[in-house]
Amino acid sequence: MSGFRRTGKVRLKADTTYCEKTKRNKTEIKYVESLDGVSQAPEKMEVSMRHRSLRNRLGTIAGAALMVVTAMFLSSVPAIAHHGWGGYLDEEFEISGTVQTPVSLAGPHANMKIRADDGHVWDVVLAPPNRTGEAGLKEGIIPIGAKVTAHGHRHRDAKRYEIKTERVTWNGKVFNVYPDRS
Repeated sequence: MSGFRRTGKVRLKADTTYCEKTKRNKTEIKYVESLDGVSQAPEKMEVSMRHRSLRNRLGTIAGAALMVVTAMFLSSVPAIAHHGWGGYLDEEFEISGTVQTPVSLAGPHANMKIRADDGHVWDVVLAPPNRTGEAGLKEGIIPIGAKVTAHGHRHRDAKRYEIKTERVTWNGKVFNVYPDRS
């Protein structure tokens, strides 16, 4: 950075650089010009920028605070997207249908879609991907068009066709994604 700085009765032409060794900015004064227009070349002189202006310090603090808030927000996104059992009825619920969208292990919960006999397409919310995979239910294992039964808890909003599933039965095999709830 280069520029003129007014300091009382003189104007300084200076270059500022960052020193890796001291981890500080250093300013090298190129020449001094008095207000009467006479320029002088000073002896080489370096000035450590220890006393940064309040404005610069506040800018640094505000930038750091913004980074912390951003990091906190981004790290909480999966926690916001992850949901528990509160949005679902306490009563056990079971639905059968044909697979419309196969098992996906993406997102905070694995999921699939089935079309029930009444024609409604249901979101089948499974356990988190690791837990669903440990139960043996992996992507591609149940083909589209296969007949499955999902057992769990229906969403509290009757207009949402969604079930938080404890286990899925397909072709005689039971995938118990929440064995501690069954």
